[in-house]
Amino acid sequence: MAIQVNFVDDGIGVELLSSGVVTGVDVIKAHAQVYHPAVLSKLKYLLIDRSACEKYFVSTAHLKSVAELSREAAKVSPGFIVAITSPTDLMHRAAEVWKSYLDKDSIQVGLFGSRNHAIKWIETQLGQKTSLI
Repeated sequence: MAIQVNFVDDGIGVELLSSGVVTGVDVIKAHAQVYHPAVLSKLKYLLIDRSACEKYFVSTAHLKSVAELSREAAKVSPGFIVAITSPTDLMHRAAEVWKSYLDKDSIQVGLFGSRNHAIKWIETQLGQKTSLI
């Protein structure tokens, strides 16, 4: 799969590492893994790192589907945060579209150009260091 799912910090964090060619189906499958009830019971943050993504083929229909999954997840685990790295304008715009489909009160989302900035934001929001590097 083009997206590697890593559970970190004793399950309170998840990072999705995209590489190569990423499709909308890849994104939906990865989020379905993260938004499993056993994961949501502990989830405090999600880092979506697309730094190594070379091609991003995700439609607005896919973004709507992922947003719906995210809204449902927020009902089970309110207050988790999401940081997204977007190395290109296209990926940044896709993240903005996804964010626009969310209930603004359910998930706090940060959009960043680099992994380092995303990690700093996560740690600031949590008020603690993470194992992310």
